[in-house]
Parts: sequence; structure tokens; C-alpha cells
Amino acid sequence: MDSQYGAVPVYLPNLENHGTRVLNKYWMSRILTEAMSELDGERYKRVRLYYIDIEDEKELLGFIKDNNFTGIAVELADLKPLLSEAHLEDMALYHVEQNTEGSYEVWIDMFKSDRLTDRINNFNERGTAQTKKKADKDAQTELELSEEEADAPKTRKAFVPITISDEGLELIEFLALDCTNAIGNFTYDTELKIDKSSFVIRNGVKTKDFWDGCITSDKQPLRLHIRNIAGDETIFDL
Repeated sequence: MDSQYGAVPVYLPNLENHGTRVLNKYWMSRILTEAMSELDGERYKRVRLYYIDIEDEKELLGFIKDNNFTGIAVELADLKPLLSEAHLEDMALYHVEQNTEGSYEVWIDMFKSDRLTDRINNFNERGTAQTKKKADKDAQTELELSEEEADAPKTRKAFVPITISDEGLELIEFLALDCTNAIGNFTYDTELKIDKSSFVIRNGVKTKDFWDGCITSDKQPLRLHIRNIAGDETIFDL
């Protein structure tokens, strides 16, 4: 990256390796001796080192001061705020079958949406917090009421959090198959929309069929288009 210090090398931990997620003296020693020792001290004046967790920041800064013989300053930065803003593309596990009639069936075995899951979790947290706040307020109000008033029936509506199944099929709003182009503009040869009651609308025609995770086409499908219930869209090559 470029800054007022010129080009600044950036070190990122391996997020798939749980051992490198915690920055400690061992990993800092390896970074100093193996990674930073190869840098040109004339060209680079500072290194930004991102971490997921840190063992003891004050102690580690002292360790860097005593063991950094490269002449290049080390800047520690927490990666978690950046990760909280980053979202993975929607992910789908699927398989394609050809039935006895010769039609192609694309079955969605599992669907996951990082962005949508975050929105649902935030909604559930807010709803739970608001319900608790209201319950606490109602409890305080009951203490102030007379015995007769306190015994009166209550009509409090409980908050029901949104839950997601393991398969996640309820997160899908729309699917389409492209049986014409493997690249370029998407051709909507077959479309399937799921309404709020989980009935499917196939190629614009309403049906009484429940959404079972399958979309069919007469021709061999080349690409799959999925839109989740929040409007996020992803195209998968089949």
C-alpha cells in the first residue's frame, strides 16, 4: 500500500490456519527474521502487520522494539473491523440430474448467504433487545399498579426470531437457468420464483407446487442464477 511513508508492505495472517490468528512472540519472531529480513530497508520504512487476535499488545510492542534489527518500523493493525465489512458471495451446493423424461433437474442441496445471515442476526438481536426492554418496563409498571390492575390479562406479543434451516432454501426468492450462453449475457430460458407461502411461480405461471429446491429445464443448463430474499444475486456455472 502507498502512504506518506511511500510503499508500505502489508502482512496478513493465514485466516485458514488457527495457529496464525493469534499474534504472539513466536509468530512475531518469525515475521521479523523470515519475512521482514528480506525487505530492502532503503526502500521500505514501515510495515503494517494485521492480526485477528493478539496475545499481549504491550508486551509484544516491547518484544518488537528489542528484536527488530531491520530498521523498518512495525505498525500493528486489527483486521476484525475490516473483516466485519467484508462479505463472501452467496454460496450454493447443487447437483444436476436428467430424469426419465429427458428433462434436466438442478437440485439446490444447500444455500448460504453471508450478507443475508448478518442482516437476520442483526434483526434478531434488535428484536430480542427491544423485547427485553419492553418486558422490564412492563414489570416496573406492574409494581406501580394496584393488585386488581396487575391481575388484568396482558396482551403482549412475543418476539419470534427468524431461524434459518441447515439447507437454507427459504433464503432463495428467485432462480433461473441459462441453457443458451455459458458466458456473457445471461439468457433466462427457465425461471422460478418462490412466493411468501413457498408456492412456486414457474415461468410466470402460478402453481400450487411447494418449493422443493429443484428447477427444471428441457435443455441442458449451463448457468444458474440465484437471487436471495434480500435481492442479492449470484450466477453459478454448472
